Amino acid sequence: MRVPCCKKRSTDIPPPYENLIPNDTSGSPSTQTSDSCSSSNGSYGGPTKLLQEDKEPWLDKKQVEEALQLLNIAADMEKTGHQQCIALELYLFGLEKLLSALPLSTNDSVKSAVEHKLSMFIDQYQLKLSACAHGLDSDDHESWTSDDPMSLSEIFVKAAVSSAVCLKKSPIPHLVTAVLGHIIAMLQYIDHTCRIRKHSWQLASYGVYTAIRIDQQWQIHQKVCRLMYTGSAAFLKAVLAYTEAPGYRETKKSSSQLA
Repeated sequence: MRVPCCKKRSTDIPPPYENLIPNDTSGSPSTQTSDSCSSSNGSYGGPTKLLQEDKEPWLDKKQVEEALQLLNIAADMEKTGHQQCIALELYLFGLEKLLSALPLSTNDSVKSAVEHKLSMFIDQYQLKLSACAHGLDSDDHESWTSDDPMSLSEIFVKAAVSSAVCLKKSPIPHLVTAVLGHIIAMLQYIDHTCRIRKHSWQLASYGVYTAIRIDQQWQIHQKVCRLMYTGSAAFLKAVLAYTEAPGYRETKKSSSQLA
């Protein structure tokens, strides 16, 4: 009995994969993000287009990671409610790290993009930069810090943060790094010319060999073991005698009773 073979019809061919994807992607997060970016840019499309064409990496990943760590620490400190001043300083320092991660001095496209975003932020929240040209005013800073009295731990944390920021902005780390680099290079040059490590290794190995020969000849390790045993026994007997002997008050009391 023959089984009739089924011929493939044109209707049995699966549709192309493009037809399976819905055309309406307005609700997807990626579309919303792209729409928000395009709406926020508006007529501003030159630097973004140049950044899309530039394939070389231009973002400092290390600076971004440090900025995120500072922002997380500031958020955790702000949740406590008692360290808002320090949290604000850490938050502003994290923002400074984020801006430092951008090549503002070498890439004009990134610089114009940041300028446009900052101008939009200033217009949106009506910020006044005249009072903030040299940082926070002393009156505002005093009004911020004088609301809640800081404890000793908060003062210590604030001093540590300020010292770390000042140290980072000072040329001390670069000077220390340069000095250490020169010292290491000088030591390597001296070792290369005089072969100090080689001679030291030879001297150490000769000293160990000589010590082994002297120990085999004079049995020094046995004498050292006997000395250690005698010393430990004397120490234990002295401790027992100290605990069993009467004290100063007891002897004075007994002598007064006999008198």
